[in-house]
Order: sequence, then C-alpha cells, then structure tokens
Amino acid sequence: MASITITGKLISKDPIIQVSADFIKRSFVLESCEEYHGNSFFEFITFQLVQSKCTLLDLCPLNENYIISFTVRGRKWEKDGQTSYFNTLECWQIVPVASQSPAAASTVLYQPNDTPSPVTSDTNNFPY
Repeated sequence: MASITITGKLISKDPIIQVSADFIKRSFVLESCEEYHGNSFFEFITFQLVQSKCTLLDLCPLNENYIISFTVRGRKWEKDGQTSYFNTLECWQIVPVASQSPAAASTVLYQPNDTPSPVTSDTNNFPY
C-alpha cells in the first residue's frame, strides 16, 4: 500500500484506548494549512496509531510541526444484514520539522520498518 506524507501542527492527542484484550489504538489531530490564491485554508485531520505505535505521541509536544507518514486503510463491516465501510488514516512515522531545531531534523521518532497491523477477516467484532 502506498504511503502518503503531510506536514502540519500537532494540536490534539487522545489517550490510548484498549479496544480488546489484544488491540489498542490512539488518535491525534494535525492542523494543515494550504495556501490558494493568497488565502489560507486550514484542515484538521484525524490520524490513528495502533498497537506498539501508540506511545509514539508521548515524545511529541503539542503545537509543534511534524511530517506525518501514513497509509489509508479501508474496512468493510457487516452486522445484522447491514454493511458499513470505514476509512482510517493510519500513521506509521512522525518526524519533527527541521525548522524547529537542527537536532530535530535527523530525528525519526518512529521507524518505518515496523509494519502496520494486519486487517482481520473477523466481521463480527469491529476493531474500533
């Protein structure tokens, strides 16, 4: 699956949520600003960390800029004859923006060699 990156300011960190005995997740919000014809447009984008990646945010202070690498995950969920579809922006790397400090430019807070969690085929228990 292709990886996407975006740069923005970390504005919110949620606590870790224990979804089941073997699944945890954590969400955070990044503020991104796009310039178009002299106007600024702000987007507030929610990302998710899962399993061992959840503690990654403990190293990231709020109101600092980061480069977020993520994949788009899509899931199908069926229950009681109804089908729903869900999308998740699953973060796998956070890098401080170089302009904040010279030391931060070379610091990768999470290594990309850890793979995202596999999608299970269990349709009776939605992992969110």
